[in-house]
Amino acid sequence: MYVAVGPGGAVFYSLLAPIVAGPLAAAQGNTPMTWTAGNVPPGFNQNLVGVASISGIPNPAAPVYTFVAVGQSGTILRSTDGQNWQQVTGVPTNSNLNAVAATGYNFIAVGDGGVVLIGTPDGLTWSASAAAAAASSNTLNAIHCVGASCVAVGTSGTTLWSSQAGADWTLYTNGTNNWIGIAYGNKDANADVVVCQTCNPLTVTINNQYINTWVVVDAQGDYAYTQTVGGWINGNLPIASSITAIDYTTRFVALDGTGNAYASESGNSWQAVGASGVASPTAMVSNGQGFVAVGATGTNASSF
Repeated sequence: MYVAVGPGGAVFYSLLAPIVAGPLAAAQGNTPMTWTAGNVPPGFNQNLVGVASISGIPNPAAPVYTFVAVGQSGTILRSTDGQNWQQVTGVPTNSNLNAVAATGYNFIAVGDGGVVLIGTPDGLTWSASAAAAAASSNTLNAIHCVGASCVAVGTSGTTLWSSQAGADWTLYTNGTNNWIGIAYGNKDANADVVVCQTCNPLTVTINNQYINTWVVVDAQGDYAYTQTVGGWINGNLPIASSITAIDYTTRFVALDGTGNAYASESGNSWQAVGASGVASPTAMVSNGQGFVAVGATGTNASSF
């Protein structure tokens, strides 16, 4: 299931993405999905900007999820089916929340003034992170987690790192950029395939490269990448004149403000790969097999 959120308390869900061969920016990609409006509390109209989920039962045939959506003035909604939503009470901040991620163990929401909230796996109970508050008070725009490892990024070059699912935070400042997106890539499935014709039996080896790379971007297309904690290397040239979203499957993909897509296998060099078909894209997510992108006017595209 996919969930998209937006202004005025908008929540939409899509149960199944179409099977589409090819990259997001290709003639055989760019396929819209079917979305249905979710049920939010009566009168709810707060702007929502981010959503994440934790799967309680790893059963693709009958998964059990907890979804959390965050937004303005400390707003948090939760759902156990992606369709029916309730507002969480007792949230310990009135600051705008700009993004949320799931570690598999808990939720982490980040926002204005450096606020970092840690949420229980059911999304019902939230607490402010004292470790994050001690590390930085700069606004945080995005967060990405891989297992218990998380990186949150924001204004004035802020990158906050945690190796314990949000229990610890360390500040590594990179430049003065207003970082707006963060992605992680590891297994590069575009690596070489080696076939041993003289082997008996025939042997096929896929030389996957585990790149273990984080990439951070700002809205002007500047980027930095690293394979070590906090060891950022700035890119030589901007990816594009504007960037609004970034994520990873077997390569990094970024979208600019007009919907053009750019790709990088390792995160250190980028090339244009075509138009996504999404007007004014605002977000893009990968499930590890493909991408779903959504835009400000409701346009969307998927590629698997």
